[in-house]
Amino acid sequence: MNKVLEIYTEIDCIYDPRRGLLSLLMTEGIEDDAKRKAEGNRLWDLHVADNYKAREMDTFSYPFFDIDREKYEAAWKKRSVSSWLMYYPSNFYNDFIRTVVSLEQLEEKPVAIKTVNLNVNIFPYEFDQAMIDDFVLHCRSAFKGLVSVKTFSSDPATMTAQYYKQFRYVFKYDSLIGEDSKTLMESLSKFPIPNTAFIVPDILAKKLDTFTGSVSDLIFSMSMSLGTAITLVPIKHQFFDYSEK
Repeated sequence: MNKVLEIYTEIDCIYDPRRGLLSLLMTEGIEDDAKRKAEGNRLWDLHVADNYKAREMDTFSYPFFDIDREKYEAAWKKRSVSSWLMYYPSNFYNDFIRTVVSLEQLEEKPVAIKTVNLNVNIFPYEFDQAMIDDFVLHCRSAFKGLVSVKTFSSDPATMTAQYYKQFRYVFKYDSLIGEDSKTLMESLSKFPIPNTAFIVPDILAKKLDTFTGSVSDLIFSMSMSLGTAITLVPIKHQFFDYSEK
């Protein structure tokens, strides 16, 4: 039977705001956009890139640049269209279709997908209609016309389990580590959604000395314990990180 897959994601998954915001913080005081971007890229490659790839937690503490978690979180809360100077596409564009097919193969073979509807939450960015149209056209091209893309804007902090139930897959970077998911987690006890799979990066909110396996193993373990309420599927965090291609 051919499936219609409704999938949720956020524009902060399709582009990498973490690199963008850190680069902006590292280059505060440079007013010329072109010079700021070039210097941001230079400093990133020199001081941050290797650590970023290997990270298991989003500590984002770089004392050399006077950046700590508090300063980063303040920038995160204020992110806007103006922050996009330093934003780069993530590997989402490259790996999304392959990942969806792989997930479907876990349930049935051959895979029978009729339509993939990707619902992209653009909150908190205030895009005008021309920017939205350009983004949708770019997505259609990147996904080679195989994915239908729709945009909307809604604060994830207000979204409960009842909202996410409509989706087969939720690609959300901060499902386990972000404050935005507090409402979701609190609602699961009253409204379990085991048929919705949350695709989450192998990133921890804090170091757990009592667990010695990989981050992916820990997320699998959590998914087993929460199995009647929610399904968690770990993925390499590079899926959500900026693409080097």
